[in-house]
Amino acid sequence: MRLPLWFLTLLCFSTCACNQDKSRQLEAQNRELAAKLSAANLDLQDKCSKQARARCSEFEHLPGVVTCTNHYNGKLNKCFMLMSQLQFSGGAASEWVKVLSDAFEGKELGTLVNKAGEVTRCDVTGPDGATTPCHSTDEFERLIKHYMED
Repeated sequence: MRLPLWFLTLLCFSTCACNQDKSRQLEAQNRELAAKLSAANLDLQDKCSKQARARCSEFEHLPGVVTCTNHYNGKLNKCFMLMSQLQFSGGAASEWVKVLSDAFEGKELGTLVNKAGEVTRCDVTGPDGATTPCHSTDEFERLIKHYMED
């Protein structure tokens, strides 16, 4: 049985209109979901920053200059903090320590100790729990990127 051309044309236009309506609805839902995720992500970043500041204040008693940076890693859904301590002796930097940790759990994930220009300790624990030794500041920075970048 052959359908008239006018019927096929009408069927095609009505199907296209339905698909366009569905596409618009899905696009609107996607925009709404993206806005909710963005707001949730900003909230998590804010909580991460506050927790890292609180943890960093625990190191204020250390000698030298102490700075902290933090990063909320959305892929890992965790907040990480990098504490750096620079000590001086005779007007020159004598020791530099960096410690990467989970800001909420306090678990230490990486340590770099540089005394008088020589790396005396360098290691980073990966997400799989395996600890990787490193031998330079550049190597340490490369190993912690997994935590400090998305």
